[in-house]
Amino acid sequence: MEILKKITNLKLELDALLPMEPKDEERLWKKFRLEWNYNSNHIEGNTLTYSQTELLLISNQAIGDRDFREFEEMKAHNIAIEMVREIAEDVERPLTESFIRILNATILKEPFWKEAETEDGQKTRRLIKIGEYKELPNSVRPQNGEMFHYSSPEETPAKMQDLLNWYRESIDSAMHPLEIAAKFHYKFVRIHPFDDGNGRVARLVMNYVLLKNGYPPVIIKSSDKKNYFLALNKADVGDLDAFVEYIGKELVWSLEKNIAAAKGQSIDEPEDVDKEISLIEQKLKLLENKVRQIKSLETILVLFDNSFKGIFQTFLTSCKKFDKFYKDSSVHSTISGRGKEVEKSENLMEKFRDEMVQNEQSLQDIGVSYHFKMFNGKGVEYFSYSSSIRIIFSKNYYELKTEQNPEPQRRYYHQFFTKDEIENIILSETKAHTDFINQQIESAQTKPE
Repeated sequence: MEILKKITNLKLELDALLPMEPKDEERLWKKFRLEWNYNSNHIEGNTLTYSQTELLLISNQAIGDRDFREFEEMKAHNIAIEMVREIAEDVERPLTESFIRILNATILKEPFWKEAETEDGQKTRRLIKIGEYKELPNSVRPQNGEMFHYSSPEETPAKMQDLLNWYRESIDSAMHPLEIAAKFHYKFVRIHPFDDGNGRVARLVMNYVLLKNGYPPVIIKSSDKKNYFLALNKADVGDLDAFVEYIGKELVWSLEKNIAAAKGQSIDEPEDVDKEISLIEQKLKLLENKVRQIKSLETILVLFDNSFKGIFQTFLTSCKKFDKFYKDSSVHSTISGRGKEVEKSENLMEKFRDEMVQNEQSLQDIGVSYHFKMFNGKGVEYFSYSSSIRIIFSKNYYELKTEQNPEPQRRYYHQFFTKDEIENIILSETKAHTDFINQQIESAQTKPE
C-alpha cells in the first residue's frame, strides 16, 4: 500500500529531528489536543465552537448559550485524552477491556436518558449506562433508510475479547501500526459495545495504538465527516483497505505538523486565522459579560438550573448517608435570611425554585442546611452536628460558603460551578463530618472508666 511507504518515510524524517525543543512540543500538543477534542466531539453532535473549546480547555472559562452538558462533555473528553497519552507512554502496561470501559465512563461522566428509536420507528427513551457493555441492542439508520444492527448484547463480551486477542496478535506480527490502529477502530465500531460514546472511544483507542508506537494522533476533522463515514461504509462492504487509506492520509497530516514543529516552523493553517478572530470575539464577549451581567432573577434561575440545584442535591444526598448515626435529622432551606424546615421530598428543589421567584424583590441569598440531632452510637456522648451550603448574591458576582469552610468561593454571573468543583465542595463537607465523628469516638475511647 503506497500510503504505508509515505508514512514510513515521514516517520524516519521526524525521528531524525527528535527530540523537539520543549516550546515546540508544547505548541504542537496544544494544537493536537484542541483539534482532537473539538473535532471528535463535534462529529458526535457537540455544538461548542472551536473558540469556545479553546477558552474552556485552556482558560477554564465557559461562555455562550450552550447546554451545560456540552461543556462538561468537552472537559471529560480532554481528561480521556490525557489518560490515553499517559497509558501509551507506559511501555509495560497493556491495552485491556477494563481501560476501554474506563474511557467510556470518563467521557460520559454519569448515566443519562437519551432519545432513541424502536425497530418499527417509534420514538422512545433509554437510560444510557456508562462504562458497561450494552444490555439492549443498538442500531443506526443510514441514509438508505434500512436499520443497521451492531453486535447483539449477548455477543458483545465475547467479541470484545476476540478484538483484544486480535490486537495482541497484531502487535506481535509485522503489521504496520497504521493498519492495526485503523482496523481496531473499524472492528470496534462494528461491535458498538456501549450504549453511547462508541465513536469517541474508537478514535481514542485508535490514537492510543499510534501513540504507543511513536506516531502522532490522527485528527478526524468534523468538516470531513462525510468522507470519514464513506470510508467506514466501504469497509462494511469488504473494502477495509479504503478505511486504512483514509486514516493514513490523516496520519500524514499529523506527521507533517510534527516535522514542521520539530523544525521550529509554523504549524498554523489558513483557517486558524478565522479561529483566532473568533477566539478574540469570545474573549471580548467574556469581558463584556463580566462588566454588564449583573444580578437579576433570570440570571440566578439560569445558575440555579445549571449549577446550584446540582450542588444542593449532591449535598443532601451526601448528608443523608449520615442519618443512620443519629436519632433524628432535618433539612432547612433559607431564602434571603429566612429559614424554615422543609420535607425531604424529591420535589424539594422545584419548591425551592418557586419560592425564589416569589421572593424576587428581596432575593439576597439562598441556602440549604442539614441538622443531625443526638448521635446514637453506644459509648459516645450525645452530640449534634450541622452542615450547610449558602450562596450570597451581590450586584456583579455571587459567593458560595459552606459550614466548615466559610471562606467564600466567588464567581461572576456568567460562570457555573463545574461538576468536578461541586464534588470537591461536597467532599470537603463530608470529610469534615466524618472527622468530627471520629474525634468523638476517639475521645470516648480514651476517656477514663
